[in-house]
Order: sequence, then C-alpha cells, then structure tokens
Amino acid sequence: MLACVLAAGLLGRFGTPLLRALGGLVLLAAIAAIALRSLRDRRDFRDVRRTIRRVLVPVDRALGERALRAAALAKRAERDPSVGSRELAELHFERQLARASLDAVEQHAARGASFVRAAAALLVLLTALGIGRDPNRVLEGLDVLVARRGVAPVPMAWLDLVRVTVQPPAYLHSSDRAIFPGLGSAEAQGSTIVVHGVPLAEGRRLVLTDGLREVSFVDDGSGGVVARYTLTQTATLRVAARFGKVLIPEPDQVTVESVPDQAPEVELEGAPERVDLRDFDRKELRYEAADDHGLREIDLVLRAG
Repeated sequence: MLACVLAAGLLGRFGTPLLRALGGLVLLAAIAAIALRSLRDRRDFRDVRRTIRRVLVPVDRALGERALRAAALAKRAERDPSVGSRELAELHFERQLARASLDAVEQHAARGASFVRAAAALLVLLTALGIGRDPNRVLEGLDVLVARRGVAPVPMAWLDLVRVTVQPPAYLHSSDRAIFPGLGSAEAQGSTIVVHGVPLAEGRRLVLTDGLREVSFVDDGSGGVVARYTLTQTATLRVAARFGKVLIPEPDQVTVESVPDQAPEVELEGAPERVDLRDFDRKELRYEAADDHGLREIDLVLRAG
C-alpha cells in the first residue's frame, strides 16, 4: 500500500490531467485490492472447505483433496441422515485433518511471507530511488492529486526570508516602501509590487498570482528569487508553485488595494465671466488647485478666437 501511495504521489506531481488520473487509479486500485483481500479472507476462513483449499491443498494436494471429500461427506450427513452416521463422518474428517503436517504448513506460509517481504522491499527501494533526497515530492504530488479547479487544497511554504516592497509610479517621485504579508495595504494604481525571497527547495516553478494573472519568479543572482507585479486593480497576491495545470499556494497572502490617480481640482474665482476686449487692459485671476498626490507645477493656458 505504501509503495502505491508513493507512486500515486509521484505521478500526480506532474499535474497533467492524464497523469493525475493515472495516479488516482493507482491509489484506488491499492485500496480496492486491500478491501477485496480482507473480504476474501473473511469469506474463506468462515468456510471449512475454502480454508482447506487455501491452507492444506497447496502443501499436500492428495491429503487436501481427501479432506475436502471428507468435509463434503460430513456436511451431507448433517443434512441427510440416510447418507450415514454424522458422528462417523465427522470423525473421518477429523482424522484426515490430523494427518496434516503443521511443520509443512508453517514452512509453506514462511516461504510465501518471504516472497511478499522481498517484493515489498524491492518496491520500497525503487520508490525511494524515485524520491531521492527530496521526500516532499510525494506530499506535493498527493496534494496536486486531489486539487480542484486547478488549486491544491493544502497550502505549502515555498519561500523563506520573504520581503514585499512597493515601487510607486515614477511620476509620483516617491520612494519605495515595505509592506507586510497578511496585512492590507492601499497603493497607487500602476505601482510595482516586488516580492523577494529564498526558495526552500530547488526545482519548483514559483509564481506570484492574483488568481487570474501569474508572474514567474526569476533568479536575482544572489541565491534568491524575485517577482514583479504591476498593480492595475485591487488584488490578493499569493506565492505559489505550479505543477502542470495545478497550483499549490502558500498559506500567507497580501491584499493590495489599487487607488486610481484622481484628476486635479481647479477652482477659478468669479468664473465663468464675460470680458469685453475693447476696454480690456488688465485682469487679476484668483484660483485654487489641489491634487491627491500634490502639485509640483501649475500652467496657465489661454485660448482665444
């Protein structure tokens, strides 16, 4: 059973529908085999003749067949007294069983057990070679195996020493700042969310996802990985590992609210106003201007004609 579970995990880890289905079939077949074996044992060892076929016939075929005939005779004598004495039939059956050698039965069972142990050891060895130095591969595969709608049900950690920083749009002339996973944050639309960390295991394809878009992590050249996500709308970001068509996300997430840049508000005193240019000499303009991100320059534009 253990070997089948390991094999199912390794197959499911590929994440493709075909191999996930194959891994599921391997797991279901192992469970079904155990259940059928249990039912067969219960059925066989409740019936004397089935027990003889399984235990005695493989050891001593001739004696086993005589014991089966004696058991059948005792059964008929129990139902039909005209067949003969029930006591004599049962005594004959018991004498046939008494001739069986317990040592021979035990030796036969020991040989069968040795074969089963050798086969199990071989399967475990082959599976161990497949896992190698990374036993988490099986846990990942089992998680992928039971995924729904492309997302595995059990979150896993993929990055250590995670840092999340926000780079505001260049026109704001603001410096970068850090935000903390698990806490909400409101940022200007167009900001770049930078996630940096150190992978806990090699060979995984890591992505930063909002559930719709994915940004792949790339090597930062210093032993870590980094992903850059451009904020266009409010998003909940999670680090995840992709296996085929399935994602295994991390338990932590960060929700970033996208704050759009509002248009400046300008109020001109006395507007609208009509001016006759024949007598026009000078006009003083009084105004107020405000913007959600502050103002660095105000231009006066005149149009005529």
